[in-house]
Amino acid sequence: MTKQILVEIHKCEEEISELTMKLSEKRANLKFKCGCGKLHKIKDCVVIQSHWYTRPSGCSDGDYWNEGELQIICPATDVKNRAMFSNYDVAYENRNRYAYNAEKQFSRIYKPLFKAVIDDYNKDKRNFWNIHYFDENHKKFGLHVEGRNYAKQALKS
Repeated sequence: MTKQILVEIHKCEEEISELTMKLSEKRANLKFKCGCGKLHKIKDCVVIQSHWYTRPSGCSDGDYWNEGELQIICPATDVKNRAMFSNYDVAYENRNRYAYNAEKQFSRIYKPLFKAVIDDYNKDKRNFWNIHYFDENHKKFGLHVEGRNYAKQALKS
């Protein structure tokens, strides 16, 4: 009986793995509106993972790099799209928690789906646009932010 249950679990795990791959493929094919005005697929773009530095303070604090925002390079113009997210509708104490933070969710879900990821430590000097497309289209990109006032957002559109 235990063996039968383990076999069933294994089948379910294989199904979950297959469905997860299909979901990633669908997400990689999603298009976003670039600062240039065109639509581009996630999988066709290179993304820059920016980093910001925390200087040393005291005996053991600081002196490290932190992951910052994702910046998507426009394949047509080579200009960066800074994927901007606002979480002003979320209580301040919750803003850094994953469930309340669309930017963290976007980074975790979508970063591996881009054509390539470039780590940048304040050296990339390309021009940039600030885009809010992902923040304005939470549902399309599967970003479920707890505590977000969607009624307020719907009134704006």
